[in-house]
Amino acid sequence: MHWLALPLTLLVWSGLAEAREGRFRPTPPSPVTIEAVDVHIDGLGYTHESSIRRALDLSVGRVLDGETLWRDLQRIRNFGIYASVTAETYEAPNGVTVTIKITDKWTANPVFRPRGGGDQFLFELGVRDSNFLGRNINTAIYAGPYVSEASNGLLLGLEMHLRQLPGRNALLTLTRRDFWLDPIYAGDKAVTKTEVGSISSNYEFWFQQLDWLQPALTFGIERRDYSHINGVALPLTDLQTTFDVRPGAVLRIGVVDYHNYRYRGMDFEGRIFNNFRTRGPGGYIGGSLQGRLFFLPHARLNLAMRGRVDVQNSTRLMDDFGYDGLATMRGYPNRYLRGSKGLFINHEARLVLAENLFDNFYIAAVGFYDYGWTGDHRGPWGRFGQALGGGFRAAVNKLVGLYIRTDVARSLERNNLGVDFSVGVSELF
Repeated sequence: MHWLALPLTLLVWSGLAEAREGRFRPTPPSPVTIEAVDVHIDGLGYTHESSIRRALDLSVGRVLDGETLWRDLQRIRNFGIYASVTAETYEAPNGVTVTIKITDKWTANPVFRPRGGGDQFLFELGVRDSNFLGRNINTAIYAGPYVSEASNGLLLGLEMHLRQLPGRNALLTLTRRDFWLDPIYAGDKAVTKTEVGSISSNYEFWFQQLDWLQPALTFGIERRDYSHINGVALPLTDLQTTFDVRPGAVLRIGVVDYHNYRYRGMDFEGRIFNNFRTRGPGGYIGGSLQGRLFFLPHARLNLAMRGRVDVQNSTRLMDDFGYDGLATMRGYPNRYLRGSKGLFINHEARLVLAENLFDNFYIAAVGFYDYGWTGDHRGPWGRFGQALGGGFRAAVNKLVGLYIRTDVARSLERNNLGVDFSVGVSELF
């Protein structure tokens, strides 16, 4: 059958040309009706066809629109789990047949996150499959020790992200189990509690009918056990328990597109929650606002920025849901910049050094500058931190989805922290 000269070559070419002007939009072809939509999966052949079709707005009987086709392809690319995503169109008796071509890649990779800085070290080891059962389910399980002068413990984590529920909705779940054996420190002073253990589960249900506007409902539960002995922390003695329930809501506006390890676009995310303490005193209201901005001024240079502010109506310090050291501000270990409110900003420049090296490898160098403030409840923003650092990104592309991030940073403030490092299998943001 004769096929039209529309294997998306013109769409991709026009899209790349307009990308230099800051847009990701193709020039649409002449109006034609879609007679059939086919999905062809190459590579490992692991992906189920239904998980691709759920991401498509194109359907039989509609007029083929270049913008819609481009958005569908980009939406699938944004999952980050396929080696390539392309499309071709073929002439049909009453219109055209659109064929979506997917190349699978290996998506089961290790969770390998050693992080260290100051007097602490955290090591998480596990496995993540970002296309579990070929259904576009991102799931992970990991465990690791946490060792520092202030506290020692063990972390167990389980994550599952169902990214394609009916109606293109999504469900994200995160369960975490912590065991801590030593006193918690606030700055250089030990407080009078020992956190023997905690377990928390968080759920997020996302409504994703629109790419640029995505609301969500959230729900979290958390149980913490403490020992509390007249200023002397003794584990498993005089055990006390708190139990928190945390309903909330999220609104995300904007789109960040991903393709070949590059990001482009911007988005903003606002969160609000009400923490009810059903056992023990101390409920509170809190929220956060985060923005991300990505530029691609050159094919080899990706500029990235993230800013976030967290506030809560509580004296509880944000150790574990925002200001957890290397996950937010590199150069500062966990529980160093503590507070009931905080603001931090990350700047990154990602320079591609080589692509398809030996036909497979991708390598990029990164420079970054992180800074932020924290403060106490109803108090000033009294603590400031800033750090400068660099790192590398490496990936084995084609059919292997392994991506490695390494960062080394040093605080620019006068302190005794020294150099810290962190390693991960994804970008920090």
